[in-house]
Amino acid sequence: MFKMTKKAQKIRIVTTTLILLSATIFLATCSEAPELPPWRVDNNLSLLYVDEDVQESKLIRRIQHVYPEMARVARVQGVVVLDVLVDKEGEVVGIHVNSGPALLRRSAVDAVRQWRYSPFLLNNEFTAVETRVRIVFNLD
Repeated sequence: MFKMTKKAQKIRIVTTTLILLSATIFLATCSEAPELPPWRVDNNLSLLYVDEDVQESKLIRRIQHVYPEMARVARVQGVVVLDVLVDKEGEVVGIHVNSGPALLRRSAVDAVRQWRYSPFLLNNEFTAVETRVRIVFNLD
């Protein structure tokens, strides 16, 4: 049986790490064509789209996203764009990832899922709205 020297073992570990890191970066930078959010597939559902700047001003609880350790090690940065459905009470009830690096998406969704907005009033009635949220991941 072949016995590896300590130097050969270190080289093997470094090589394996580099291969895994390269595969991670490759997968993180692959982008898929965005599909429609599930709530847009139902044509009977009519939603008010609210510009992201307007809806952001109605944000009353923002949970900061956590930078995933694997993304930090792989030096992955970018913007995750989410389509968000907010119900008439201001709770986030639907999130659809529109774009962004794969390694950052879960963290963005987990944070935004906990956000809370003040209810949107239209014609003296609270209404559900759709908006867009951009979560920026920067390693500075």
